[in-house]
Amino acid sequence: MTVAALIAVVAVVLSMWNRDRLQLVEADELRDQALLSQAQGQYASGERDTALETIRPILDSPHVGGQAQLLRAGILVDNRRFDEATAILKTLLDGRPEIAGAAHVLMVRALRENGDLDTQKLQEIEEHRRQATNLLPQTAEAYFLQAMTALTVKEQLGALDEAVRLDAKHYETRRLRAFTYYASRQYGPMSDDASVMEALRDRDPLGYSLHATALYELGRYKEAVAKYDAALAHTPEEDPQYPDLAARRLQALLRMGDYERVMAEAAKYLKSWPDKPIFHYHMFCALIARGEDQKADAVFREIVRRTPTARNEFWFWVTKYVFDTLEAGQSWHPRDHEPTGAAFLPLAEAEETYRDLSTKAHRVVTNGFSAQWSPDGKKLAFSLGVQGYSGIALYDPTTKEPELLIVPGKDPRWSPDGRYIAFVRDCQALRLEELTSTERKDQDRMREDEEVWLMRSDGTEPRRLARGGWP
Repeated sequence: MTVAALIAVVAVVLSMWNRDRLQLVEADELRDQALLSQAQGQYASGERDTALETIRPILDSPHVGGQAQLLRAGILVDNRRFDEATAILKTLLDGRPEIAGAAHVLMVRALRENGDLDTQKLQEIEEHRRQATNLLPQTAEAYFLQAMTALTVKEQLGALDEAVRLDAKHYETRRLRAFTYYASRQYGPMSDDASVMEALRDRDPLGYSLHATALYELGRYKEAVAKYDAALAHTPEEDPQYPDLAARRLQALLRMGDYERVMAEAAKYLKSWPDKPIFHYHMFCALIARGEDQKADAVFREIVRRTPTARNEFWFWVTKYVFDTLEAGQSWHPRDHEPTGAAFLPLAEAEETYRDLSTKAHRVVTNGFSAQWSPDGKKLAFSLGVQGYSGIALYDPTTKEPELLIVPGKDPRWSPDGRYIAFVRDCQALRLEELTSTERKDQDRMREDEEVWLMRSDGTEPRRLARGGWP
């Protein structure tokens, strides 16, 4: 073999080796990116421990290691493990600008939430803020990372808006902003972001389900059903989300007055999920609306015999159903026939309560408690959500819109001059996705986890004052 031929062979072999090596590198990068995206989704859904396990293999990844470490530190801050979080963040401060800048932002959170704020700590916070401003590049990913570490809703939305301005197709930003709008009850913008999510990932059910929820809240029930159909088509039946999507779809059909479809599909779902009482509830309400009292009574007996707490759970659900139905100008029974008997007593009592309240007041927001007017009487501060899963929000009677300020939080109280709001932070962390979840767990928080916080009345500059809560 001549020298020229040998050189040609070696060149071909090296070229093939280099091509295979690049393909392996690209495959590794795609795998690591997929794991990071999965972990970010788990974290956004409140599955913090699961997210920590998911990112474990990629913490030292040359492709996404910095982002994985940043996510890990953020979870540790949420869990009040400040020393561990700070140790990780210090290793990231000399990394890529977008990672280092986000690490400085997280350092601000860790310092602000860990103990009292003395002069030295305030100086450290200001220095980290300055560094974050200087380091964070003008990229969608950088602003998304900043949003992931934000403490207030205003900070988060500001960062997400900037990320979308820089890259309208950044999926993770659209997802987080859609959930932020959902928690804030801003269903129009939520619908817009969900629509973009559908276009970006047309096989992902999340965009369709968020779009359906927004359309339902906007009263566009037929469109909501179509989006729920799309979400279900892309969700395996064994997925835990499937029965929840099916139940929300039935709720939209109830609002449309399509009672025959509700009964037929509830019966079908009960064969697959006989332990899900929500499908019995929908069947019960559809039967009443059709005037089939005896069949509804039989469903009621099936509901209450299942568990010792079934009767109370049924009472809570039908009370909300009656309130929402009457608020929408509809009736829970045929106009010319009101059913009587034990099965229908909770609904009759709910209607009586609603009618009585309606003569004295009107409903301004659902899922709220512990409200207080500002000293000038212009805004109402309240706990948005349910016990154990709430944030602090303001309601403005002039705009008739709620504004979510911070999560978690409950029991807001105004300062006499109206410049500040004190509140109780009743858990270590609560993602916005958890605030909007239809199945909430552990609603009775431990009192020893409670802390008293103070913020400006516009939701900025929150800081911890002391441990404890009410009274």
